[in-house]
Formats: sequence, structure tokens, C-alpha cells
Amino acid sequence: MININLAPGNLTELLKHHANYIKETVPDNWEKMVGKPVDKQRVTPQELEEIASATNEHLSKFHTANQKNLFLENIVQICTTKDLNTYAIPTETLFPTNTNRYRNILLKIIGYDNFSKGIPQEENTNGISWNRHMLIDKLNVRVCPYCNRQYITSFYKNDVSTATADIDHYFPKSQYPLLSMSFFNLVPSCTVCNSRLKGGKTINQENKHLHPLFDDSDCLFFSTNNNTLEELYNFPTSKTEIKVTINQEKDPAAQKRTGNSIETFHLSELYCAHTKEVDTIRKNINHFSKEYFNNIFQKNYGELFETYEDFEKVIFHFNYIDDSDEPLTKLKKDIYRQLFLN
Repeated sequence: MININLAPGNLTELLKHHANYIKETVPDNWEKMVGKPVDKQRVTPQELEEIASATNEHLSKFHTANQKNLFLENIVQICTTKDLNTYAIPTETLFPTNTNRYRNILLKIIGYDNFSKGIPQEENTNGISWNRHMLIDKLNVRVCPYCNRQYITSFYKNDVSTATADIDHYFPKSQYPLLSMSFFNLVPSCTVCNSRLKGGKTINQENKHLHPLFDDSDCLFFSTNNNTLEELYNFPTSKTEIKVTINQEKDPAAQKRTGNSIETFHLSELYCAHTKEVDTIRKNINHFSKEYFNNIFQKNYGELFETYEDFEKVIFHFNYIDDSDEPLTKLKKDIYRQLFLN
């Protein structure tokens, strides 16, 4: 897992775009529900009021008789707060009766499907067409934060941005519909992590995994079994293994979530496929040492690099980029630190 680092100013701007989108689209979605087919049935104004009443009952109390306005006010609050736990209210708690029907109506009112498709691409006061593609683009994450193995970049065609990433609902929208458009519940991810590994897995307070917007990347770390100098210089005959472990010193409160991340996204199993990358790092540490630089390289190519640090930036470039820039960057950094420090 890698942390998505948002500067406070950028986060404020993105939350403003997101709040404006909710304010612009939710009232229209509400109106469109009346007389429109939903699950082969029609939604009545009374049903909408019942949904709003049930929703508002579990949220902050406001003294107003207008359930529709209260509903919108609450939804805007939910969609922009970091406090996901408070609003992770299971569908069955919200709607003890008509559970599936009311959940589906609520999801349509909040409108993630349209947001995901880019329909409508409402322009807010800053002229931004806000949708899932723009969200992923503005988060400036190039690789999946869950596995750090797959690119999730966007491309433009006819001035329209299209993302190659999924959006994972940290708390699944089928179980927690109120969070279906919560900014902090929307995590860009690769299809493998979102659909194949996590899928529709039930998430509760006990089995939550690391959250890329809240948890530190170093809550877990990678290591190799070959970590002594003797093993390092004898690497051709050593069998490389990659271990994914919990960093017990980084954040004790996150240890359970770290273990759940390793299990949910099968990190230990998946990273067994990357022993070649580890061997390359080991080989380069062995071959391109400081002694090699001073005694051989600098004598013949001294004009290319003034210092060994400049040389390192080419051989071990991953140490000088953000974890979210290239796949496997965290793996490489962790292995380099382990081997180099030893």
C-alpha cells in the first residue's frame, strides 16, 4: 500500500469541486426518481420521503420539516468529511424493511453511476467538469495504491479524459450506500485489486485494510531473506525470497489493518513474481559500489558524474522518485535500504 499524499491546498480545491457536484446533481436525481422506472417499479414521492426520513434519522439532527433539503445537506456533509466510520451505516440499519429497493433508490439519488460514466459532466463555478476520470487525474496517482504493481493512468481523446483505473469504494457501496459518493471513500485502483481480489468482500470495523488517503506507506515493508554481506556477494547461488511484513514500529494502531491489506490483496503471493527485480538491485549494489565508482568508472567516465550520489541517481533512480510514480517503487526502496544498510 502506498499513501496518496495530497497537499492541503489541493485537497481543499478537490473537496470544493466534489461538494459542488453533489449540490448540482443530487436534487435533479431526486426529481427524476418520481415516475421513472427503478428496478422495474416506480418510485413515489412518499417513498423518497421515507428514504430521506430513515437516512436523516441516523445522521445529525436538524429542526426542519423539509426532508429533501435536510437529505441534501447531510449528503454534502457525508461526501466531504474524512470521518468515514461514523457514516459507515449498513443498509440493513438504514432500511430494516424494503432493504434492497431503498438501497438501490438511494444509490441512484446520490448518483455514483453517473459520476463514474461522466454523465452529466456538470461544470462548477470554476469551470471544472467533475467526474471519476477528473478525480483520478487530479489525485495524481500513476500506479495502484493497493498493490503498487499496475499503472492506472489516464489518456485524453477529443479533449475528454478517460481513466484506465477502477474506483474502489473502501467501504463497499452495496453495503454502505451513504458512502457511495464520499470523496474519501473513493480510491483509484487497478482492476485486479478492486474486482478480482477485494471484489464484494464485506468490510467492517474488524477487517478494514489500510487506507491510501490516511495510512502511511511504511506501515508495511518488503524484505529479502538474503540480507548479510556474505549472502549479498554470493547472490548467484542464493535463492531469493520476498517477504511482506508489518512494520510494528511505524503505527501500532494500524497493525491489524496492515495485516488485512496483506491478506486482502494477496501481497505475499503476488510479490513472489518479482524476485528478478530484487536480484537486479542486489547485483547493482554488488557491482556498482562506491569503490567501483572511484577506482574504475570515474577514471574512464569522470566527466559524466561529479559525485557518487549523482551516479546513484541513475543506477538506483527509484530512491529519488515518489512511490506513486512507477510500479514496484516501494519494493525496490525497501530492498535497497535493507541490503545497503547491511
